[in-house]
Amino acid sequence: MFKIAIVTSLVGLFVMIFISENIEVLMVKIGNINEEMLGEKVNINGVVNSKRDLPGIVILNVSDDTGSIKVVAYKKNKKILVKKNDNVDVEGLVRDYEGELEVMAEMINKY
Repeated sequence: MFKIAIVTSLVGLFVMIFISENIEVLMVKIGNINEEMLGEKVNINGVVNSKRDLPGIVILNVSDDTGSIKVVAYKKNKKILVKKNDNVDVEGLVRDYEGELEVMAEMINKY
């Protein structure tokens, strides 16, 4: 019985890893982000309008031709090397913070 439980657990773990690597991230325009997307992973492209460096986090305001949104990123022992007017590609989760939608960044790349 113990062997069956171990094998089942390992198979389930491998399936979860495979699925998580193959989940497609939704590419969206900022103006199309809405409450129905809460908790979803999205990818946005835009221009950094402002940057606030705080202890442990960076808050960006990113806009495209459809709107703007706050992007929050934890520093995690690394600097976030973007500045005002940089073009960025952001991947992260849509969340609500005090009644406003924002993206909690998992990845930020300049392009």
